Amino acid sequence: MTHTEISFENLQQALSRCGEKLASEAIAEIRTAINQAVAQAASAAEVDTLLHPVQTNVEAAQAARRGKAAARRAAKKAAQAEQTAQAAQPDTTPVPSGEGRGEAADATFFTLEMVKYLRRCPDQHMLAVLNSYLRLIFTGHLVHSDDDHRYLDNFIYLTRTLGLIDNPEPPTAEQAAAYLFDNPALPLPRADRRALERLRRKQSRKQFGRHSEKV
Repeated sequence: MTHTEISFENLQQALSRCGEKLASEAIAEIRTAINQAVAQAASAAEVDTLLHPVQTNVEAAQAARRGKAAARRAAKKAAQAEQTAQAAQPDTTPVPSGEGRGEAADATFFTLEMVKYLRRCPDQHMLAVLNSYLRLIFTGHLVHSDDDHRYLDNFIYLTRTLGLIDNPEPPTAEQAAAYLFDNPALPLPRADRRALERLRRKQSRKQFGRHSEKV
């Protein structure tokens, strides 16, 4: 038998994945075993006996890795099943301030015009507007959580013109003018601007009429 008849391809692939120190030590052990077998003129059966513990330990280690992988897959599936079960459970979140669930489900908190307005707000201002508006709906208190009040003030003006917020006092001409001309969330479509301008003039005439009556 010549040395070229055995290429050790599988062994090379396995050792190439190991660190340099471990690969060198493994090659040294193999070399020692071969030299010992040659020196003692060992038979094939004796060589099998020599390698049997190695094969047994390798198989045991591979079985342990497969077991750990199976356990990880089982845990992942269990977690996914738990998430699915939780998502399927009915929502038990309390509804706002004594309202029935049917009433809360039928309530309108946002309209398409309001969504368009929010889309024009930068993210940090949009978040502040949403938080303040929802707090106003559920508590009745308006809290400014943003340094630039224009985003929220103009949003509240819009909700009042849409009839979503009850207020005994109608919007003022100043609020309408601020919405049109001091609103960082504009520009609005031309038709919307014209409609709001008509509303501003209408409110201005009403206020002027009340002022004349007082005089």
